Amino acid sequence: MYSYMKKQLFFLIWLLVFYAGNAQSSKYIKGEVKDSVRINNADASETYASYVPSAYDESKRWPVVYVFDPSGNGQEAIKRFTAGAKEYGYVVIASNTVKNGSYQENFMKISKLLNDVNASFSVAPDRIVFAGFSGGARLATSSAVLAKNISAVIGCGASFDIGGEYMPVKNTFMYIGLIGDEDFNYIEMLDGIYYLNSRNFDSELFFFNGGHEWPNEEYISKALRTLTVKYMAKGLVTRNESLLERCFQKDFNFADELYNKGELVNSYEAFEALIENYKFFKEVDSLKDKMKEIKRSKLYKAQLSEYRRVYQAETLYREDYYSFLPGDIELADTRNLTYWSDEIEKINELEKSPKLENQKMAKRLKGLLGGLAKMYENQLIPETQAESLLFINIFYTLLTPDKNEPYLKTVQLSTLLGKYDMALYYLEELLKKGYKDVAVLDNLEGIALLRISTEYNDLLTKYNLRTRY
Repeated sequence: MYSYMKKQLFFLIWLLVFYAGNAQSSKYIKGEVKDSVRINNADASETYASYVPSAYDESKRWPVVYVFDPSGNGQEAIKRFTAGAKEYGYVVIASNTVKNGSYQENFMKISKLLNDVNASFSVAPDRIVFAGFSGGARLATSSAVLAKNISAVIGCGASFDIGGEYMPVKNTFMYIGLIGDEDFNYIEMLDGIYYLNSRNFDSELFFFNGGHEWPNEEYISKALRTLTVKYMAKGLVTRNESLLERCFQKDFNFADELYNKGELVNSYEAFEALIENYKFFKEVDSLKDKMKEIKRSKLYKAQLSEYRRVYQAETLYREDYYSFLPGDIELADTRNLTYWSDEIEKINELEKSPKLENQKMAKRLKGLLGGLAKMYENQLIPETQAESLLFINIFYTLLTPDKNEPYLKTVQLSTLLGKYDMALYYLEELLKKGYKDVAVLDNLEGIALLRISTEYNDLLTKYNLRTRY
Protein backbone atom coordinates (compact mmCIF):
# COMPACT_ATOMS: atom_id res chain seq x y z
CA MET A 1 0.00 0.00 0.00
CA TYR A 2 2.79 2.42 0.94
CA SER A 3 4.63 1.72 -2.32
CA TYR A 4 1.42 2.24 -4.32
CA MET A 5 0.63 5.53 -2.58
CA LYS A 6 4.18 6.73 -3.04
CA LYS A 7 4.19 6.03 -6.76
CA GLN A 8 0.73 7.49 -7.25
CA LEU A 9 1.54 10.74 -5.45
CA PHE A 10 4.79 11.08 -7.35
CA PHE A 11 3.01 10.47 -10.65
CA LEU A 12 0.31 13.02 -9.93
CA ILE A 13 2.84 15.67 -8.96
CA TRP A 14 4.97 14.74 -11.98
CA LEU A 15 1.97 15.78 -14.10
CA LEU A 16 2.56 19.33 -12.91
CA VAL A 17 5.50 19.68 -15.27
CA PHE A 18 3.44 18.83 -18.32
CA TYR A 19 -0.04 20.23 -17.82
CA ALA A 20 0.58 23.67 -16.33
CA GLY A 21 -0.93 26.76 -17.83
CA ASN A 22 -4.65 26.10 -18.32
CA ALA A 23 -5.55 28.95 -16.00
CA GLN A 24 -9.14 29.34 -14.84
CA SER A 25 -9.86 32.82 -13.50
CA SER A 26 -12.90 31.49 -11.60
CA LYS A 27 -10.44 29.90 -9.19
CA TYR A 28 -8.96 33.18 -7.96
CA ILE A 29 -9.43 36.92 -7.55
CA LYS A 30 -6.28 38.96 -8.13
CA GLY A 31 -5.04 40.60 -4.95
CA GLU A 32 -7.70 38.96 -2.76
CA VAL A 33 -8.37 35.72 -0.95
CA LYS A 34 -11.01 33.54 -2.60
CA ASP A 35 -12.41 30.88 -0.28
CA SER A 36 -14.28 27.63 -0.90
CA VAL A 37 -12.79 27.03 -4.34
CA ARG A 38 -14.11 23.69 -5.59
CA ILE A 39 -11.70 21.00 -6.76
CA ASN A 40 -12.69 19.69 -10.18
CA ASN A 41 -13.58 16.00 -10.39
CA ALA A 42 -13.69 15.66 -6.60
CA ASP A 43 -16.27 15.50 -3.84
CA ALA A 44 -18.10 18.81 -3.34
CA SER A 45 -16.68 19.06 0.18
CA GLU A 46 -13.10 19.24 -1.12
CA THR A 47 -12.27 22.94 -1.38
CA TYR A 48 -9.42 25.37 -0.82
CA ALA A 49 -8.71 29.06 -0.36
CA SER A 50 -6.58 30.77 -3.01
CA TYR A 51 -4.56 33.96 -3.22
CA VAL A 52 -2.71 35.40 -6.21
CA PRO A 53 -0.90 38.76 -6.19
CA SER A 54 -2.42 41.68 -8.09
CA ALA A 55 0.52 41.39 -10.49
CA TYR A 56 -0.34 37.78 -11.33
CA ASP A 57 0.16 37.17 -15.05
CA GLU A 58 -0.89 33.86 -16.58
CA SER A 59 1.84 34.10 -19.22
CA LYS A 60 4.49 33.61 -16.52
CA ARG A 61 5.24 30.71 -14.18
CA TRP A 62 4.60 31.43 -10.49
CA PRO A 63 5.86 29.73 -7.32
CA VAL A 64 3.05 28.10 -5.37
CA VAL A 65 2.82 27.58 -1.61
CA TYR A 66 0.42 24.85 -0.47
CA VAL A 67 -0.68 25.42 3.12
CA PHE A 68 -1.98 22.68 5.43
CA ASP A 69 -3.75 23.69 8.62
CA PRO A 70 -4.26 20.93 11.25
CA SER A 71 -7.99 21.68 11.45
CA GLY A 72 -8.44 22.24 7.71
CA ASN A 73 -9.16 25.96 8.12
CA GLY A 74 -7.63 27.18 4.88
CA GLN A 75 -9.33 30.57 4.95
CA GLU A 76 -7.77 31.38 8.32
CA ALA A 77 -4.34 29.92 7.54
CA ILE A 78 -3.95 31.72 4.22
CA LYS A 79 -4.22 35.15 5.88
CA ARG A 80 -0.74 34.74 7.34
CA PHE A 81 0.77 34.26 3.88
CA THR A 82 -0.87 37.00 1.84
CA ALA A 83 1.44 39.89 2.83
CA GLY A 84 4.59 37.93 1.95
CA ALA A 85 2.98 36.45 -1.16
CA LYS A 86 2.08 39.93 -2.37
CA GLU A 87 5.56 41.32 -1.73
CA TYR A 88 7.59 38.43 -3.14
CA GLY A 89 5.23 37.09 -5.79
CA TYR A 90 3.76 33.77 -4.64
CA VAL A 91 0.48 32.02 -5.33
CA VAL A 92 -0.90 30.57 -2.10
CA ILE A 93 -3.29 27.61 -1.89
CA ALA A 94 -4.65 26.63 1.54
CA SER A 95 -6.66 23.43 1.76
CA ASN A 96 -9.98 23.33 3.62
CA THR A 97 -10.01 19.54 3.40
CA VAL A 98 -6.54 18.33 4.34
CA LYS A 99 -6.30 18.17 8.13
CA ASN A 100 -5.05 15.98 10.96
CA GLY A 101 -5.97 12.38 10.26
CA SER A 102 -4.98 9.45 8.07
CA TYR A 103 -1.86 10.18 6.03
CA GLN A 104 -3.05 7.91 3.23
CA GLU A 105 -6.33 9.81 2.92
CA ASN A 106 -4.51 13.13 3.06
CA PHE A 107 -2.02 12.06 0.39
CA MET A 108 -4.94 11.34 -1.94
CA LYS A 109 -6.53 14.71 -1.17
CA ILE A 110 -3.23 16.49 -1.78
CA SER A 111 -2.88 14.71 -5.12
CA LYS A 112 -6.29 15.97 -6.25
CA LEU A 113 -5.50 19.45 -4.95
CA LEU A 114 -2.21 19.58 -6.86
CA ASN A 115 -3.83 18.47 -10.10
CA ASP A 116 -6.60 21.04 -9.78
CA VAL A 117 -4.21 23.90 -9.02
CA ASN A 118 -1.92 22.82 -11.82
CA ALA A 119 -4.80 22.91 -14.30
CA SER A 120 -6.05 26.27 -13.03
CA PHE A 121 -2.92 28.32 -12.33
CA SER A 122 0.36 29.02 -14.09
CA VAL A 123 2.68 26.98 -11.86
CA ALA A 124 6.49 27.04 -11.75
CA PRO A 125 7.20 23.31 -11.29
CA ASP A 126 10.64 23.95 -9.78
CA ARG A 127 9.28 26.29 -7.07
CA ILE A 128 6.54 24.32 -5.34
CA VAL A 129 6.45 24.78 -1.56
CA PHE A 130 4.58 22.78 1.08
CA ALA A 131 3.83 24.61 4.33
CA GLY A 132 1.88 23.75 7.45
CA PHE A 133 1.35 24.22 11.15
CA SER A 134 1.60 21.49 13.82
CA GLY A 135 0.18 18.29 12.30
CA GLY A 136 0.01 20.16 9.00
CA ALA A 137 3.76 20.81 9.21
CA ARG A 138 4.45 17.11 9.73
CA LEU A 139 2.21 16.30 6.77
CA ALA A 140 3.97 18.92 4.62
CA THR A 141 7.36 17.33 5.30
CA SER A 142 6.08 13.78 4.80
CA SER A 143 4.45 14.75 1.49
CA ALA A 144 7.65 16.44 0.32
CA VAL A 145 9.59 13.27 1.11
CA LEU A 146 7.22 11.23 -1.06
CA ALA A 147 6.85 13.72 -3.89
CA LYS A 148 10.58 14.25 -4.54
CA ASN A 149 10.14 17.43 -6.62
CA ILE A 150 9.00 19.81 -3.87
CA SER A 151 11.51 22.65 -3.65
CA ALA A 152 10.93 23.66 -0.03
CA VAL A 153 8.99 23.04 3.17
CA ILE A 154 7.95 25.70 5.66
CA GLY A 155 7.26 23.86 8.91
CA CYS A 156 5.58 25.81 11.71
CA GLY A 157 5.09 24.52 15.24
CA ALA A 158 6.36 20.97 14.56
CA SER A 159 9.06 19.22 12.57
CA PHE A 160 8.73 15.53 11.72
CA ASP A 161 8.99 12.11 13.28
CA ILE A 162 12.71 11.31 13.39
CA GLY A 163 12.98 7.61 12.69
CA GLY A 164 9.45 7.49 11.28
CA GLU A 165 8.22 6.17 7.97
CA TYR A 166 8.35 9.53 6.19
CA MET A 167 11.55 10.90 7.68
CA PRO A 168 13.63 13.06 5.28
CA VAL A 169 16.78 11.24 4.24
CA LYS A 170 17.91 12.75 0.94
CA ASN A 171 18.27 16.52 0.79
CA THR A 172 15.85 17.02 -2.08
CA PHE A 173 14.20 20.14 -0.62
CA MET A 174 15.01 23.21 1.46
CA TYR A 175 13.51 23.47 4.93
CA ILE A 176 12.54 26.55 6.93
CA GLY A 177 11.25 25.99 10.45
CA LEU A 178 9.39 28.51 12.59
CA ILE A 179 8.70 27.83 16.26
CA GLY A 180 7.45 29.81 19.25
CA ASP A 181 9.86 30.00 22.18
CA GLU A 182 7.07 28.70 24.47
CA ASP A 183 5.87 26.00 22.05
CA PHE A 184 5.92 22.47 23.52
CA ASN A 185 7.46 21.27 20.23
CA TYR A 186 10.44 23.62 20.66
CA ILE A 187 12.93 20.84 21.50
CA GLU A 188 11.51 18.63 18.77
CA MET A 189 12.09 21.41 16.24
CA LEU A 190 15.67 21.92 17.42
CA ASP A 191 16.33 18.19 17.10
CA GLY A 192 14.77 18.20 13.64
CA ILE A 193 17.04 21.01 12.45
CA TYR A 194 20.12 19.32 13.94
CA TYR A 195 19.16 16.16 12.06
CA LEU A 196 18.58 17.98 8.75
CA ASN A 197 21.90 19.78 9.07
CA SER A 198 23.62 16.44 9.64
CA ARG A 199 22.09 15.26 6.34
CA ASN A 200 23.28 18.40 4.51
CA PHE A 201 19.81 19.85 4.00
CA ASP A 202 19.62 23.57 3.30
CA SER A 203 17.70 24.38 6.49
CA GLU A 204 17.04 27.35 8.75
CA LEU A 205 15.10 27.86 11.97
CA PHE A 206 13.46 31.08 13.15
CA PHE A 207 12.18 31.65 16.69
CA PHE A 208 9.33 33.97 17.59
CA ASN A 209 7.78 34.97 20.91
CA GLY A 210 4.75 32.75 21.45
CA GLY A 211 3.38 29.31 22.10
CA HIS A 212 1.93 26.58 19.90
CA GLU A 213 0.45 28.81 17.22
CA TRP A 214 0.90 29.96 13.65
CA PRO A 215 3.66 32.59 13.34
CA ASN A 216 2.49 36.08 12.46
CA GLU A 217 2.71 37.59 8.97
CA GLU A 218 6.14 39.10 9.63
CA TYR A 219 7.75 35.70 10.17
CA ILE A 220 5.90 34.02 7.31
CA SER A 221 7.07 36.88 5.08
CA LYS A 222 10.63 36.29 6.28
CA ALA A 223 10.33 32.63 5.30
CA LEU A 224 9.09 33.54 1.80
CA ARG A 225 11.79 36.21 1.50
CA THR A 226 14.44 33.65 2.41
CA LEU A 227 13.15 31.25 -0.24
CA THR A 228 13.12 34.03 -2.83
CA VAL A 229 16.80 34.79 -2.21
CA LYS A 230 17.70 31.10 -2.27
CA TYR A 231 15.87 30.67 -5.59
CA MET A 232 17.95 33.51 -7.03
CA ALA A 233 21.15 31.91 -5.73
CA LYS A 234 20.16 28.64 -7.40
CA GLY A 235 19.38 30.40 -10.67
CA LEU A 236 15.71 29.41 -10.58
CA VAL A 237 14.63 33.04 -10.96
CA THR A 238 16.29 35.99 -12.65
CA ARG A 239 18.52 38.05 -10.39
CA ASN A 240 16.77 41.26 -9.38
CA GLU A 241 19.15 43.78 -7.80
CA SER A 242 16.53 46.09 -6.31
CA LEU A 243 14.62 43.15 -4.81
CA LEU A 244 17.85 41.67 -3.47
CA GLU A 245 18.73 44.94 -1.81
CA ARG A 246 15.30 45.19 -0.16
CA CYS A 247 15.52 41.59 1.04
CA PHE A 248 19.04 42.07 2.36
CA GLN A 249 18.12 45.21 4.26
CA LYS A 250 15.13 43.53 5.90
CA ASP A 251 17.15 40.48 6.88
CA PHE A 252 19.98 42.65 8.18
CA ASN A 253 17.49 44.68 10.24
CA PHE A 254 16.04 41.43 11.61
CA ALA A 255 19.47 40.27 12.83
CA ASP A 256 20.42 43.72 14.09
CA GLU A 257 17.17 44.09 16.04
CA LEU A 258 17.87 40.82 17.84
CA TYR A 259 21.31 42.17 18.68
CA ASN A 260 19.87 45.43 20.03
CA LYS A 261 17.38 43.49 22.18
CA GLY A 262 20.27 41.56 23.71
CA GLU A 263 19.30 38.21 22.13
CA LEU A 264 22.88 37.54 21.11
CA VAL A 265 22.67 33.82 20.35
CA ASN A 266 19.69 34.34 18.05
CA SER A 267 21.38 37.40 16.54
CA TYR A 268 24.57 35.43 15.86
CA GLU A 269 22.59 32.74 14.05
CA ALA A 270 20.66 35.36 12.07
CA PHE A 271 23.90 37.00 10.90
CA GLU A 272 25.27 33.56 10.05
CA ALA A 273 22.20 32.87 7.87
CA LEU A 274 22.55 36.33 6.32
CA ILE A 275 26.09 35.50 5.20
CA GLU A 276 25.09 32.12 3.82
CA ASN A 277 22.10 33.45 1.87
CA TYR A 278 23.74 36.57 0.42
CA LYS A 279 27.37 35.51 -0.04
CA PHE A 280 26.91 35.30 -3.82
CA PHE A 281 25.37 38.76 -4.00
CA LYS A 282 26.95 40.96 -1.33
CA GLU A 283 30.23 41.69 0.41
CA VAL A 284 29.91 39.88 3.74
CA ASP A 285 33.24 40.58 5.51
CA SER A 286 31.62 43.21 7.74
CA LEU A 287 28.99 40.65 8.76
CA LYS A 288 31.72 38.18 9.69
CA ASP A 289 33.32 40.87 11.83
CA LYS A 290 29.97 41.41 13.55
CA MET A 291 29.72 37.71 14.31
CA LYS A 292 33.22 37.72 15.81
CA GLU A 293 32.25 40.67 17.98
CA ILE A 294 29.14 38.86 19.23
CA LYS A 295 31.02 35.65 19.89
CA ARG A 296 33.57 37.45 22.09
CA SER A 297 30.80 38.90 24.24
CA LYS A 298 30.39 37.58 27.79
CA LEU A 299 26.63 37.90 27.39
CA TYR A 300 26.69 35.68 24.30
CA LYS A 301 28.69 33.02 26.13
CA ALA A 302 26.36 33.18 29.13
CA GLN A 303 23.25 32.90 26.94
CA LEU A 304 24.71 30.01 24.96
CA SER A 305 25.53 28.18 28.19
CA GLU A 306 22.00 28.82 29.47
CA TYR A 307 20.40 27.55 26.25
CA ARG A 308 22.48 24.38 26.42
CA ARG A 309 21.57 23.82 30.07
CA VAL A 310 17.86 24.22 29.34
CA TYR A 311 18.06 21.99 26.27
CA GLN A 312 19.65 19.17 28.27
CA ALA A 313 17.23 19.52 31.19
CA GLU A 314 14.14 19.76 29.01
CA THR A 315 15.21 16.78 26.92
CA LEU A 316 15.37 14.64 30.07
CA TYR A 317 11.95 15.85 31.24
CA ARG A 318 10.47 15.05 27.83
CA GLU A 319 11.97 11.57 27.75
CA ASP A 320 10.43 10.78 31.14
CA TYR A 321 7.02 12.17 30.21
CA TYR A 322 6.87 10.30 26.91
CA SER A 323 7.94 7.12 28.72
CA PHE A 324 5.66 7.26 31.76
CA LEU A 325 2.44 9.12 30.93
CA PRO A 326 1.04 6.72 28.27
CA GLY A 327 1.54 3.72 30.55
CA ASP A 328 0.01 5.46 33.54
CA ILE A 329 -3.04 6.44 31.48
CA GLU A 330 -3.46 2.86 30.29
CA LEU A 331 -3.00 1.42 33.79
CA ALA A 332 -5.32 4.10 35.24
CA ASP A 333 -4.00 3.64 38.78
CA THR A 334 -4.78 6.93 40.49
CA ARG A 335 -1.99 6.30 43.02
CA ASN A 336 0.44 7.18 40.22
CA LEU A 337 -1.00 10.68 40.19
CA THR A 338 1.22 11.43 43.19
CA TYR A 339 4.23 11.27 40.88
CA TRP A 340 2.57 13.64 38.41
CA SER A 341 1.55 16.00 41.18
CA ASP A 342 5.21 16.21 42.23
CA GLU A 343 6.36 16.72 38.62
CA ILE A 344 3.85 19.49 38.02
CA GLU A 345 4.93 21.16 41.24
CA LYS A 346 8.52 21.13 39.94
CA ILE A 347 7.31 22.78 36.75
CA ASN A 348 5.41 25.38 38.77
CA GLU A 349 8.62 26.21 40.62
CA LEU A 350 10.44 26.60 37.29
CA GLU A 351 7.71 28.98 36.19
CA LYS A 352 8.41 31.14 39.25
CA SER A 353 12.15 31.19 38.53
CA PRO A 354 13.80 34.58 37.95
CA LYS A 355 15.49 33.03 34.90
CA LEU A 356 13.48 33.71 31.75
CA GLU A 357 14.61 30.49 30.06
CA ASN A 358 13.32 28.45 33.01
CA GLN A 359 9.96 30.20 32.73
CA LYS A 360 9.75 29.40 29.03
CA MET A 361 10.77 25.78 29.64
CA ALA A 362 8.01 25.47 32.25
CA LYS A 363 5.39 26.69 29.79
CA ARG A 364 6.66 24.29 27.14
CA LEU A 365 6.58 21.34 29.55
CA LYS A 366 3.03 22.13 30.64
CA GLY A 367 2.04 22.38 27.01
CA LEU A 368 3.68 19.03 26.32
CA LEU A 369 1.89 17.27 29.18
CA GLY A 370 -1.44 18.78 28.16
CA GLY A 371 -0.89 17.84 24.53
CA LEU A 372 0.10 14.26 25.35
CA ALA A 373 -2.88 13.78 27.65
CA LYS A 374 -5.25 15.22 25.03
CA MET A 375 -3.83 12.97 22.33
CA TYR A 376 -4.45 9.85 24.41
CA GLU A 377 -7.83 11.10 25.60
CA ASN A 378 -8.97 11.39 21.98
CA GLN A 379 -8.04 7.74 21.41
CA LEU A 380 -10.00 6.35 24.36
CA ILE A 381 -13.41 4.70 24.12
CA PRO A 382 -15.62 6.07 26.95
CA GLU A 383 -17.74 2.92 27.24
CA THR A 384 -14.78 0.62 27.89
CA GLN A 385 -11.99 2.94 29.10
CA ALA A 386 -13.74 5.15 31.64
CA GLU A 387 -11.01 4.49 34.24
CA SER A 388 -8.36 5.91 31.91
CA LEU A 389 -10.56 8.91 31.14
CA LEU A 390 -10.96 9.48 34.86
CA PHE A 391 -7.18 9.35 35.32
CA ILE A 392 -6.70 11.93 32.55
CA ASN A 393 -9.26 14.34 33.97
CA ILE A 394 -7.78 14.16 37.47
CA PHE A 395 -4.41 14.77 35.79
CA TYR A 396 -5.91 17.88 34.17
CA THR A 397 -7.02 19.19 37.58
CA LEU A 398 -3.35 19.08 38.61
CA LEU A 399 -2.05 20.60 35.39
CA THR A 400 -4.69 23.31 34.88
CA PRO A 401 -6.37 23.82 38.28
CA ASP A 402 -7.94 27.09 37.11
CA LYS A 403 -10.18 25.29 34.59
CA ASN A 404 -13.56 23.95 35.71
CA GLU A 405 -14.23 21.34 33.03
CA PRO A 406 -11.78 18.68 34.34
CA TYR A 407 -13.41 18.84 37.79
CA LEU A 408 -16.88 18.43 36.31
CA LYS A 409 -15.72 15.51 34.15
CA THR A 410 -14.04 13.92 37.17
CA VAL A 411 -17.26 14.18 39.20
CA GLN A 412 -19.17 12.70 36.26
CA LEU A 413 -16.78 9.80 35.60
CA SER A 414 -16.17 8.87 39.24
CA THR A 415 -19.96 8.74 39.79
CA LEU A 416 -20.33 6.55 36.72
CA LEU A 417 -17.72 4.19 38.17
CA GLY A 418 -19.41 4.14 41.57
CA LYS A 419 -16.61 6.10 43.26
CA TYR A 420 -18.88 8.47 45.17
CA ASP A 421 -16.31 9.59 47.74
CA MET A 422 -14.00 10.64 44.91
CA ALA A 423 -16.86 12.45 43.17
CA LEU A 424 -17.69 14.38 46.34
CA TYR A 425 -14.02 15.23 46.92
CA TYR A 426 -13.58 16.78 43.48
CA LEU A 427 -16.94 18.49 43.70
CA GLU A 428 -15.78 20.22 46.87
CA GLU A 429 -12.43 21.09 45.27
CA LEU A 430 -14.42 22.76 42.50
CA LEU A 431 -16.63 24.64 44.96
CA LYS A 432 -13.59 25.80 46.92
CA LYS A 433 -12.47 27.59 43.77
CA GLY A 434 -15.63 29.67 43.88
CA TYR A 435 -17.68 27.69 41.36
CA LYS A 436 -21.37 28.65 41.63
CA ASP A 437 -23.08 27.43 38.46
CA VAL A 438 -25.68 25.15 40.03
CA ALA A 439 -27.59 24.95 36.74
CA VAL A 440 -24.65 23.12 35.16
CA LEU A 441 -24.49 20.72 38.11
CA ASP A 442 -28.26 20.15 37.87
CA ASN A 443 -27.91 19.11 34.24
CA LEU A 444 -24.62 17.21 34.43
CA GLU A 445 -25.31 13.82 32.87
CA GLY A 446 -24.72 10.63 34.81
CA ILE A 447 -24.73 12.01 38.37
CA ALA A 448 -28.43 11.65 39.24
CA LEU A 449 -27.68 9.22 42.09
CA LEU A 450 -25.04 11.57 43.47
CA ARG A 451 -27.38 14.57 43.27
CA ILE A 452 -30.00 12.98 45.53
CA SER A 453 -27.47 12.02 48.19
CA THR A 454 -27.37 13.83 51.52
CA GLU A 455 -23.61 14.40 51.19
CA TYR A 456 -24.01 16.16 47.83
CA ASN A 457 -26.71 18.51 49.07
CA ASP A 458 -24.82 19.19 52.30
CA LEU A 459 -21.86 20.31 50.19
CA LEU A 460 -23.98 22.74 48.21
CA THR A 461 -25.46 24.10 51.43
CA LYS A 462 -21.97 24.48 52.92
CA TYR A 463 -21.02 26.78 50.03
CA ASN A 464 -24.33 28.69 50.14
CA LEU A 465 -25.68 27.22 46.92
CA ARG A 466 -29.23 26.21 46.06
CA THR A 467 -30.18 22.57 46.57
CA ARG A 468 -32.94 20.55 44.92
CA TYR A 469 -33.38 17.90 47.60
